[in-house]
Amino acid sequence: MGVLVTIAGLGYMANGFAMILAPTFAGALFPFVAVPILAGEASLCLWLLVKGVNAERWRMQDHREELIP
Repeated sequence: MGVLVTIAGLGYMANGFAMILAPTFAGALFPFVAVPILAGEASLCLWLLVKGVNAERWRMQDHREELIP
């Protein structure tokens, strides 16, 4: 999943550079860049929805930080 999110970030970066340097080329490039971006973002979103946060562990960590001066 980390690799997919990294590839999505590279896709965002490539699209941003293309929009600045060659706006007409950016329009043609976007459909090819959108697929890896969608894969990375969707994998992160699905992982967060399925795995979520362990609420009990989160509360324990928050409680520990309150005890440390």
